[in-house]
Amino acid sequence: MKKVKLKIVLLGAGNLAFHLGKSFSALPGYPLVQVYARSASQARQLGNKFNCKFTHNLEEIEKNASLYLLCVSDDQIASVALSLSNYIPADALVAHTSGSTPARVLSPWFSKFGVLYPLQTFTKSKKLVMGTIPWFITGSDKKSIDLLKHTASLLAPQVSIVDDDTRLKLHLAAVLVNNFPNFIYDLVYQFLKENQLDFSLLLPLMEETLSKVKTMVPSAAQTGPAKRHDERVIDLHLDLLKKTNQAEMYQIYKLLSSLIWKKFQVK
Repeated sequence: MKKVKLKIVLLGAGNLAFHLGKSFSALPGYPLVQVYARSASQARQLGNKFNCKFTHNLEEIEKNASLYLLCVSDDQIASVALSLSNYIPADALVAHTSGSTPARVLSPWFSKFGVLYPLQTFTKSKKLVMGTIPWFITGSDKKSIDLLKHTASLLAPQVSIVDDDTRLKLHLAAVLVNNFPNFIYDLVYQFLKENQLDFSLLLPLMEETLSKVKTMVPSAAQTGPAKRHDERVIDLHLDLLKKTNQAEMYQIYKLLSSLIWKKFQVK
C-alpha cells in the first residue's frame, strides 16, 4: 500500500482505547487526531494525555478522518455507529475492535467498514508491548482492508486478514485461555488469603505451565491426580473444598477432574 497520512479518530475510553490512543499518539506524524468519550472529563483527560483534540459531543467529530475506530463494548457498537452516521460522510471508513461482533453490523450506515481486532487482554494500569500482539483484520473491500492492515502494521508486525467466523473462533479460544483461568486465579487467591497463604508462591508453577505449552502440545504437558486416576487425592481435595465452603471451586474441580479423567484413560 502506498504511503498515506493517517488521520484516526478514536471513539471510546476503556482499556483498549487507552492503549491504542497511547500507541497511536506515539507514532511519527501524529495519526491520532481526535478522541471521543461520552464523559466530558474522560474526553479531556484522554485528549490531554494523547496530545490531540477531544470531544464528548459527536457533533464536533472530525469530518475528514481516514479511519474512525470504535473501541466500545459489543453492545454499544451499533448504537454508536448509528449516532456517528449523522455527523460523518457515509463513505467514511468505520471499524470496531470486537472479536465476536461481525463487521457487517456497521453496514446499515457505512459503505466502508471493518474490524481491527487485537488478540490480547488490556488493562489501563498494566503496561504491555504492543509489537508482540497478533492483529486480525476484516474489511468490506480491498481499499478498506489495505488501510486497516496498514494501520495495524504500524503497531505490530503480525497482521492477518480473516473473516468474521474465524475471528469469532479466535475470540472464543481467547476467552477460554485467558478469562476462565483468571477467574480460577481469583478464586484461588481468595482461598489462600483466607488461609493466610501467599498467592505468589504459585507464580513459578503458573509460569512453568505456560512455558511448557510453548514447546509441547498441551496434552503432553498435562499432569495431576485426575490424569493419574488418583481417586484418593481427588476425594481429599473435594472434601477440603466442601468443608471450607468453597462451592465454586468445588464445582470447577469436580468438573475438570472428570473431563481430564475421561481424556486420559489408564493403560
